[in-house]
Amino acid sequence: MTLQFSASLPAPAAADLETVFGEFIRLNVNGGQASDKTRKLYLAHARAYGDWCAATGLTPLTVTHQDLLRYRSALLEQRVSLATLKLRLTVVRRLHTALQVHGLRADHPAQGVSVPRTTESDAERVAHRYLSEDKARELLNAPTHRTLALGTDREHERRAHLNRRDAAMIAVMMLQGARVGEVSAIRLSDLDLNGGTLRLRGKGGKLRTAYLIDPTLDALRAWLEVRPSGSDRLFIRMSPGAEGQPLGIRGVRKATDEYLVQVGVKRHGVSCHSLRHTFGTHARKGGATLESIRDAMGHSSVTTTEVYAQVIDARKNNAAQSLTSLAANL
Repeated sequence: MTLQFSASLPAPAAADLETVFGEFIRLNVNGGQASDKTRKLYLAHARAYGDWCAATGLTPLTVTHQDLLRYRSALLEQRVSLATLKLRLTVVRRLHTALQVHGLRADHPAQGVSVPRTTESDAERVAHRYLSEDKARELLNAPTHRTLALGTDREHERRAHLNRRDAAMIAVMMLQGARVGEVSAIRLSDLDLNGGTLRLRGKGGKLRTAYLIDPTLDALRAWLEVRPSGSDRLFIRMSPGAEGQPLGIRGVRKATDEYLVQVGVKRHGVSCHSLRHTFGTHARKGGATLESIRDAMGHSSVTTTEVYAQVIDARKNNAAQSLTSLAANL
């Protein structure tokens, strides 16, 4: 959405807000040296704010401080990351500063609209969502140990094949750090068993190579041994009438949720993405560098990856550890 002021507003309010804010970013953000990426990011968040205003019958010229507190509540309800919340509110505050500078508003309703002190940090969020080593191991083995329901030989065979598919999917997410969308999009041609690599399509279509460890390779080989022909996607549906069709994101999530329930870890916030958090956290705990984790997970910046170091450091530096001797005889 192009952020336009209402045509009924008097000049200079008829100016294009995007142009006004773009000029403000160019002159004021990062000391007048904001990168193209930063400018595009600020404008994208400003458009999202403009969309919210339009959906609620407001404009950036008419919002009040209370309206902006409601906007913040809407972001909190979406459970965006702490970093995203901070950036979006920063953009809103700077946008309203730009309106003041250009004489489009005399007041500044966004002052004081910041991240609540009670907001859970990204590290705290990950700490509540990644799986312990025992539970991660249990989840990796869950498809293999899943009991086959009563039925015909054909139904037993399909369930056994389905278990192999699910074991491979879980391995790619938890042992290689793949996103659920990346798993759904994998094509047969993306997998090179001989070379031990897997091509993943990340956000924005960005490609990266996952270097597969032996357990992942074993799970993928077991799946390919029984995988029916059909779509060129690696992971396909197995239900009668749909066998061979691509398995979508919802299908990957649904299958994974069943195993999370099976091992007793399914709760609010624990989902397919928890497998990715499990990869990042345990990779850091095992000594992997932040740069190697960033590359494996397809993060655009190592800043995003630092959350896993924060989780491990918080446990390592836990003050309560100094009291273990005190509780030794309890």
